[in-house]
Amino acid sequence: MSFELRAGEPIGDAVRRIVRHELDAMLMDLRAVPRRREAVHEARRSSKKLRAVVRLIRDEIGEASYRLANTTFRDAVRPLAPIRDAEVLVHSLDLLAEHFAGEIRPRAFDRLRKTLDARLRALRRTSRTPAAMRDATARVARVGSRFTRWAIRDRGWRAVEPGLRRICARASEAERCAEEDPSVEHLHEWRKRSKDLRYALELLEPIWPPVMNAFADEAHELTDRLGDDHDLAQLDLLVHADPDSCGAAEDCAALLGLIEVRRRELQVEAWSLGERLHSEKPKAFVRRLGGYWSASDREATAPAHTPASGARVDAIVLTHEAS
Repeated sequence: MSFELRAGEPIGDAVRRIVRHELDAMLMDLRAVPRRREAVHEARRSSKKLRAVVRLIRDEIGEASYRLANTTFRDAVRPLAPIRDAEVLVHSLDLLAEHFAGEIRPRAFDRLRKTLDARLRALRRTSRTPAAMRDATARVARVGSRFTRWAIRDRGWRAVEPGLRRICARASEAERCAEEDPSVEHLHEWRKRSKDLRYALELLEPIWPPVMNAFADEAHELTDRLGDDHDLAQLDLLVHADPDSCGAAEDCAALLGLIEVRRRELQVEAWSLGERLHSEKPKAFVRRLGGYWSASDREATAPAHTPASGARVDAIVLTHEAS
């Protein structure tokens, strides 16, 4: 994988390699937005990965460089948000109908589906996204090169430890806020901070692949649950604002009821995942990952056993047996 640190690789080299790769991918997707629908999702994902990288090395590159990079990567994909939101509403409705397929009458939500499709098509026709994407592409290309020339002094764990501790603490705090007040805003904030954590764990995967993959997979599951919950909350807002979009009143009531049930299910799953991910305090968790890093470092720098050594051992064993 390109989006990960490599054993024995200096952090500065790794960051420059990863940033260069993700920048190239984002620029390619930004240029492809008008003709390739999945480019919207992929460009936004590259933006989030890049912002996770700069959060991880924030203390190394300094506050000014961090803010410039974070703002540039965020603003580059901001014009894509209206199209992404319209696409998500259609997808959320389809997922909801599929989840409750045995409990609703066939084609119950057809009118709303057609309304959402029409809004999406109109948005694509009238959107200023292509012009905004050209501007964003030029801006990222112009300033992006400086992000591959960051001076990172520490070669190892000390370069990422403060940023990782901050990412873990913010994710844990966001979970606590969402637990105290599970509002749409707090749940969405928890998702964003958990996505930062997920990408940080993916970057650190090589320090102990089976364990780090498990952590990253759990964080991915958590962000998926919280993302689906947020998308359904937006669908709920739309239906409340425009009940006629559903057609019959009973279909509207059924839809709102199913959204409530499904959101409750998703949140229960999210709490379970979050409880496992945050079972340790952030400092203790980061200290443990630091231990994995040290062990991985020692393994990467340890001298390998040569075939000749093995051959000498075999010869000694055979001589002993013969005697």
